[in-house]
Amino acid sequence: MTPTPWAGPPPTPPPPAVPALLSTTDAVLPEPDGLHNLTQTNVANIMKLTDDVVVNFDLLYYGPLAFGTPAQTLTVSIDTGSADLWVASNCRSCDDAQFTPKASSSFKKSGNKFSITYGQGRAVGVLAQDVVAAGPLSVKDQYFGAVSVESDDLNAEPNSGLIGLAFGTIATSKKPTFFESLLASHQLEFPIFSVHLTRQHIEGSEICFGCFDPRKTTGSISWVPLVSKTYWTVAMDSISASPNKTIHTDLMAAIDTGASLIHLPNSVASDFYAMIPGAHDATADFGPGFYTFPCDAPLEVALSFGGKAYTVHNDDLNIGTVSESSNDCLGGIVGLGEGVPDNLAIIGDAFLKSWYSTFDYAGERVGFAPSVNNVQPVAGGERVGGN
Repeated sequence: MTPTPWAGPPPTPPPPAVPALLSTTDAVLPEPDGLHNLTQTNVANIMKLTDDVVVNFDLLYYGPLAFGTPAQTLTVSIDTGSADLWVASNCRSCDDAQFTPKASSSFKKSGNKFSITYGQGRAVGVLAQDVVAAGPLSVKDQYFGAVSVESDDLNAEPNSGLIGLAFGTIATSKKPTFFESLLASHQLEFPIFSVHLTRQHIEGSEICFGCFDPRKTTGSISWVPLVSKTYWTVAMDSISASPNKTIHTDLMAAIDTGASLIHLPNSVASDFYAMIPGAHDATADFGPGFYTFPCDAPLEVALSFGGKAYTVHNDDLNIGTVSESSNDCLGGIVGLGEGVPDNLAIIGDAFLKSWYSTFDYAGERVGFAPSVNNVQPVAGGERVGGN
């Protein structure tokens, strides 16, 4: 869920206060084999997530965080496409559980306003500080937004807030993220977090702070370097509908757990569906950016980052049939719309469900290992993954 205004990869703004060790090379992870060996531990640092499945569609993923003293446990969606933590508090129109500042002996109100606007949704309140914990990992005086006003779309979600996991350089609060605070307090063995997202299973998703869970993969990690420490942004150089149908691109792709679909510039989305016989623009029926394609189309879709192609499971490209009597399906790759930089892509859960993803803060890279969701193990050659 990338905040607006859309930020492409502009010059990196001044970073918040994070420790010097985060930029040192000795904090970089060992290479894949060592990482597998070292991280079959620390299961206590795994936050279990709930998949919000709506009509066979994986809408978002959320898990528990504890706020205040004594702890008040609330749920937050995980979002690598933004960098602010917020939770509903004193919100008269909010329907979900809320944080109660008066019930916490460690609550601190900063007096500063808090406001964030996403591609869809807005939250407004005040900036606050309190103890925030994920299992045994606890941060004293963590900054977060105590939100008293939510847009209807955010209020309709089952969670009470959101945890932003991008770099604090893009935080609207201009404060370190929860993950950066964990690093600053030396609570993690490695400066990473890893994410597993299930496919139409309410239980089983997780985020692993400071660790890598090999039980969620069927192969080794492929690393892709970041192009900036703002969003988790990598270079996307092509998209394929099949091995012999490829469009070369020059895009900045934000890896975004808070986005359900794969979002591409309008022109790229149009060119992609032009490679699929029978595909059509579905703007009139479903809104800007949407396309339909024949449900039985023999797709082998892959996105290429850093010269390596990663396949996308066909189930995640198909939102569903357009009607009970139709042979056409609604596509999970959509156009971003107007007013968005023409070199920006947002790579959401439709891709990430096929790939166990490791976000390496110090190493400035993202790692993809084939997920246990995949029907087949990693294929040979430069084209990796399986449908």
